This record gives sequence, C-alpha cells and structure tokens, in this order.
Amino acid sequence: MKERKRDMKRKLDWKPKFDPRSKNYGVSAILPKTVENKRVVWKEGPVLDQGSEGACVGFGWMNELLAEPIVPSKQPKDSFANTLAVKYYRRAQEIDEWAGEGYDGTSVLAGAKIMRQEGFIDGYRWCFSAQDLRDAIISEGPVVIGVPWYSGMYSAQGGIVNITGSKVGGHCLVVTGYTPKMVINGRKTAAFKWFNSWGPGYGKNGSAWISVKDMNSLIKQGAEMCVPIGRNVPKFNSGLFSLFIR
Repeated sequence: MKERKRDMKRKLDWKPKFDPRSKNYGVSAILPKTVENKRVVWKEGPVLDQGSEGACVGFGWMNELLAEPIVPSKQPKDSFANTLAVKYYRRAQEIDEWAGEGYDGTSVLAGAKIMRQEGFIDGYRWCFSAQDLRDAIISEGPVVIGVPWYSGMYSAQGGIVNITGSKVGGHCLVVTGYTPKMVINGRKTAAFKWFNSWGPGYGKNGSAWISVKDMNSLIKQGAEMCVPIGRNVPKFNSGLFSLFIR
C-alpha cells in the first residue's frame, strides 16, 4: 500500500505530438511477412527509479539501451544510469515539438532522435497496431512506448497490469516481451511484458504483464510505439564511465 501511494505521486510526463511523416516508416515494411507467434522475453537491465522526476522518456530509452539484444559490455550502476536518463530527457526537450523548455514532458520521437544523435541506434520505425508491436518484439527486440495512464495502473500486483480508474496522464516504458499464453485474471490470453522505471517495487522487480486486449485499448487511444533499428553497443560518452560500472 505504501508503494502504491508513493507511485501515485510520480509525475507522468509522456506527451505525444505525432509527426504525420511517421506513417511512412511503419515497422511492418521491414519485418518478415510472417512472424511466428511465439514467446520472446528479452533480458532487462538494472531496475532504475526516476523518483519524482518526470523524465520517463529518458528512462524508457535508457531501459531500452540496457536491455538485450544489444547491451553494454558492462552495465552501469543505477545512479549513473539514472543521471544519464535525466540528461537524455532534458536534451529531448530541447529538440522536441514544443517551443522552449518551461514545461514537463516530451515525446518518444524526441527521445529517439537523441538516441540516434548519440550513435546508439541508426534509425527507428513505428508500430501502429498490437500486431506490429508483437512482430517487432519477436523479430527486432524491445520497443519504447508512450501510453495513456490510468489510476489503477499504478499498481501491478502480482506482476499484472489492469486498466482501471480514471485517466491521469501519459507514461513512457519499454516493452521487453510477449507471450501467446498467459493467465491474467483467471483467463488465458496473449500478453506483453513491459519494464518500468519506478524501482523494484513496481510489479515484479520493475516489470509487469499486460494483456494484448488491454494494450490494444491503450494503442487505440493514441500510443506512441518506437522500434530502434540498427542497434549499436552502448558506449556512453564519459571518460569517467569506468568509475560508474558495476
């Protein structure tokens, strides 16, 4: 209960403003015509915690960098990764679709542009449906998403997300897995696994499963789903990085 009250005080700072040109860069155009419907779960990096900082886009992209399939030769300490996540969030605000920086939040797109500038990825594509998301997870790896957030989603008891309560904002996470068979609320269903940046107290060690049905509901409300293309081994731009690895 204490963890739920604490999480409900967190800032929800994902802000979408869709570029119509993104429609020309759907991920389905570069994926196999048929993708096997199978369970895939990519190994996640350290569990980060953004605290009261509303920098979820920076943390969503940092979680993608630290997860399989392409990971650093050594994982950074949590404190250093948290600091970098905030840095990338601030830089995304500088180039995003809104004037100035006197506001909270930014878009997944702005975060993707910073990742490309840093040399972490060569480019990015977009998912426009739950099937796109499933196929991208299976074929390419984790997908960074921004979704509408409901009050009941602060809690992921037993590692399961349910869409309940009222809409309270938008949040960015990274989707790291998919399974065609998961028991959720007593029923077998397909589900996605996502990784949050609210510490190990969220779900099970920072991650949780959400049914494809519920994810599809969030997608229809205007989710932003970005697939990194041409992932490169993360080499963080710091001569002191060796002091901050595990």
